[in-house]
Amino acid sequence: MHPGLVFRCAGLFALLVFISITLGGTVPINQAALTWNAAEPPEGWQAMINRWERLDTARTWAAIAAFLFFLAAAALR
Repeated sequence: MHPGLVFRCAGLFALLVFISITLGGTVPINQAALTWNAAEPPEGWQAMINRWERLDTARTWAAIAAFLFFLAAAALR
């Protein structure tokens, strides 16, 4: 087994997490926010923004992890 294979697989998994969070979490919130009236935001808008921020943080860490895993795989090559 190639030593970088584990890191490449981990990087691929991290990218899948990133894409899943994006498509399943932040994109629907972004689409909903486009329909909001700035003068009268919907009920619970602050909770939705807080959820978006948590998802974005998780998404960012997944992207960083993917980069580091792929970097480690390249270093072992």
